[in-house]
Amino acid sequence: MSHTKKPTIEKIILALLGLLALAALIRTMFLGLEIDEEYALSLGFRLVRGDRLFYSMWEPHQLAALPPALLIGLFTAVTGTTTGVLLFVRGAVLAVKLALAVWFYRSLRVALGGRCAYLLALAVLAIFAIAVFVSVKLAG
Repeated sequence: MSHTKKPTIEKIILALLGLLALAALIRTMFLGLEIDEEYALSLGFRLVRGDRLFYSMWEPHQLAALPPALLIGLFTAVTGTTTGVLLFVRGAVLAVKLALAVWFYRSLRVALGGRCAYLLALAVLAIFAIAVFVSVKLAG
């Protein structure tokens, strides 16, 4: 009897872990906490507004402004405003993370098995948020 319950409990635990990862993604969408968003968005916004790399921008991380600038430029071209651009950028980043986790799962499923690949894909989704949480706790 316990032999049939073990896989069911295991499936429930895996589903709960998946739901926790989904909840973390939704939380990140509205609260952030993954990067210094103000800095990243301001650099991207400066590029969209016409500042030039290595000429009018002297920040050490100016090349990191290229992806946000692309997203901000796309958003402002479509909407004509910057209202909502932060949620758009967060959504794009989360979509890329989700795609990376799916690719990770599909790539490792054959070699490691479905359960292990699933857990590692969830780790891909959660690892950066955990690292930021730990660094904030250590700094504070």
